[in-house]
Amino acid sequence: MIHGSDANHAAFAEWLKEYSQKYHVDVHAWVMMTNHVHLLCMPRKENGISQILRIIAGRAIGSMHWEMFLIYVPPHPEYLNLGGDSDKRRENYRELFKHHFSDTVLEQIRKATNKGMIVGNDRFREEIEALTGRRVKVKKRGRPVGWRKPKF
Repeated sequence: MIHGSDANHAAFAEWLKEYSQKYHVDVHAWVMMTNHVHLLCMPRKENGISQILRIIAGRAIGSMHWEMFLIYVPPHPEYLNLGGDSDKRRENYRELFKHHFSDTVLEQIRKATNKGMIVGNDRFREEIEALTGRRVKVKKRGRPVGWRKPKF
């Protein structure tokens, strides 16, 4: 998405500024590397980060001259840790997903994905809430119980 020219870096910086405001994402820090970027940001609106990255990627791809680039995607270290050769990695990867999830777990994953939430036990959700300061559990619809107290 990003290649080392000053023009590309400047374009990315402008797009990041423009779209972070438009999609309500606070960008606290970012580091431009030679072929990628690191972002530290907090969305104030659901799916804000994914919207920004989708649009920037589309703009960057549209402005590139692809015949000038050789694309190399190195294997992720976790993938390499699966085994010493491709056959062993393939075997170990399949083993990871050999079991089937219960319908309940699949439904939890679907609901969390659709609502931009997380899946995990209560302790995990509490830790994430404490770290991010954001609610990670879906609230029930409607007004809270007891919101209208009788006045005497």
